[in-house]
Amino acid sequence: DTTKQALYPIKDYIEVKPSFKVPDWIWKFLLVLLIILGLAYLIFRLWQHKKERKIKLPPYEQALKALEDLDNSKYIEERNLREYYSMLTFISRKYLEDEVELRAMEYTTQELIDDLQLRKDNGKIKLQQETIEHFKQILERADLAKFARSKPDVITAKEDRKFIGDFTNEVKTAIPEPTEEELQKNKEYLEKIALRKKRLKRI
Repeated sequence: DTTKQALYPIKDYIEVKPSFKVPDWIWKFLLVLLIILGLAYLIFRLWQHKKERKIKLPPYEQALKALEDLDNSKYIEERNLREYYSMLTFISRKYLEDEVELRAMEYTTQELIDDLQLRKDNGKIKLQQETIEHFKQILERADLAKFARSKPDVITAKEDRKFIGDFTNEVKTAIPEPTEEELQKNKEYLEKIALRKKRLKRI
């Protein structure tokens, strides 16, 4: 109450020193350590990626292994045929994309069959017409199972799995041997890729 008591002058501030302060060198050390760890992780990931590329199986062996893994899955046992057909057609599409070099993963069923038919007519792949027709039926059955909730029976699913195995083997032998001209073009292309990789590595 200022009517009964006079005002006191404002007091000067008092500097309060912190009880503990992290030295600046520790922050610098942590920053350098973080940079070193980041670089080490980046180098490790590049080395791991390079190692994975070296041990990557050829498309045919990849497909066989994927089919074997599918056989060991519980999709049939659990009557999960929607997922079973999804994996079965994925394996065959992936194999065609890697082995035959067509955009099988992007194509619709009809586009994929049309591409195979065109390559057969042009002599780029030596598949039986019956094989293409049967493959088309399986793709269509898989589409119904995946998108229309159709439920194929287990016996049919096992027969389709057997056909995809035979289909994979047939595609392996159906690709004609490359001509000398194609081999030369491929060699030139690989040399360009190797040169580009060397430039990127230097950078």
